[in-house]
Amino acid sequence: MIAGVHRFEAVGSTMDEARALAVAGAAEGSWVIARRQTAGRGRRGRSWWSPESHNGALYATVVLRPRLAPQRAGELSMRAALGVHEAAREIVTRAGGDAGALTLKWPNDLLAAGRKVAGVLIEGALREDAFDHVLVGVGLNVALDFASAPAEVQARATSLQALCGSPLDLSRCEDALLGALTRWLTGLAADAPNPVGEYTRCLDGLGAPACLRVGGEDVAGVLRGVRDDGALLLDTATGPRAVSYGEYG
Repeated sequence: MIAGVHRFEAVGSTMDEARALAVAGAAEGSWVIARRQTAGRGRRGRSWWSPESHNGALYATVVLRPRLAPQRAGELSMRAALGVHEAAREIVTRAGGDAGALTLKWPNDLLAAGRKVAGVLIEGALREDAFDHVLVGVGLNVALDFASAPAEVQARATSLQALCGSPLDLSRCEDALLGALTRWLTGLAADAPNPVGEYTRCLDGLGAPACLRVGGEDVAGVLRGVRDDGALLLDTATGPRAVSYGEYG
């Protein structure tokens, strides 16, 4: 369900615009879309690099009002990641690129050949013991030129166009993104199936060594999968461990 789309050429943050809509009572499936953000952010308050050009990226946030218990927020995160993954596969396949190069980095980054091509930010508001609303924001690098980006961004980021090797149409990419995320996210009820199986199949680094920073601790082990609640499962030197939050080192 797409209840409405609010489009901007440039905006401070699509998350902030969508939050205002949600607080004002906007229906589930209300979208805010921009080609550029001047104050975008990622997880843990990190800034999101956005060049002055409006021609290479999509920034989108959708308002959700899921009928799920807050304890199942991890399922929403996995669903959001799978929606972005599905959209990217559709875009890349249509352009003749290698969709097999697309994987998910826990918890919800999209990688293309090991480099970040999209990120997801999720923020929610509770009313008593239920969600009042949830915002799911996505930044998708469709055809960004990283020549003017900071060195650390150039080293770890890429675009779908670079993966395909041919020009991509932003409007068609937007249609794919909204369609896939709508299928995965809107209308979620208490009996919605857990997406952990499909999410695990898309996960980058299964069976390989992984190191995460969890609070002030480094947790190293072999990545074995994901629990139903979205926690990452590692085999460590001291035994199996589930990690619900953390950052890759």
